[in-house]
Amino acid sequence: MQTPQAWFNCSEANRQKLNDFYEQAYWYTKVTQRFLSELVKLPVDQRIALWNGQGHDCISGNWCQYSPVPAYWFGSYSKKRIRLVLRTFTHVLQRFERGYQFEEEYRPVRFRCLTNKVGRCRTGVIANASEYGTVRVCPRLLKKTICVGGMVVLHEMLHQDLGVDDQRDVICKRGDEKRCYRRAARHLVTHQKLDKALRNNDNYAFFARAIYRHIVLIQANGQQGGKPR
Repeated sequence: MQTPQAWFNCSEANRQKLNDFYEQAYWYTKVTQRFLSELVKLPVDQRIALWNGQGHDCISGNWCQYSPVPAYWFGSYSKKRIRLVLRTFTHVLQRFERGYQFEEEYRPVRFRCLTNKVGRCRTGVIANASEYGTVRVCPRLLKKTICVGGMVVLHEMLHQDLGVDDQRDVICKRGDEKRCYRRAARHLVTHQKLDKALRNNDNYAFFARAIYRHIVLIQANGQQGGKPR
């Protein structure tokens, strides 16, 4: 795992918090990429059953944020879907491990700490990736738990040249916001907007957290040895 290369306007305490978020995001990504890599090796009937969550309790409800079922976040099994999701996690894992590509070289992620005086921080944004290779964070992000902070960092690192982004749709509308954040990520699946679900950052971030949590719980129950990290 690459560590952040540079910090802009971040205190020592904020650097430590962001390092914790970054590490958590890395493990969300690594565990999920490993899960999908093993899934594609299975016989097709087993692969389909696991992707679709056969026999899993958390599949048909409107909102189950810890569902580890791929179909819950991306739609029912198809070769195209599993390949696209695996490819996306593989590429973002390479970004964590090698850095962002700048022509012929790779540079680790940079963090820029903003203040509440920045307009977007005043309007509810907690982070963004408007600068290539840089995650810009608002003060509200630094108050989040490591679990949530890891999701936000993963969300931002999925931006820029990986084929996924914040999708917008009328079914996601909440006030003036049409981006498919949080629960609205699930709306893309329930309304069969599957092309958008496959390219929406929050579908990946929620799925990765769910897979990581699921595997940690399995291991904690003694079904496997050791933590993934």
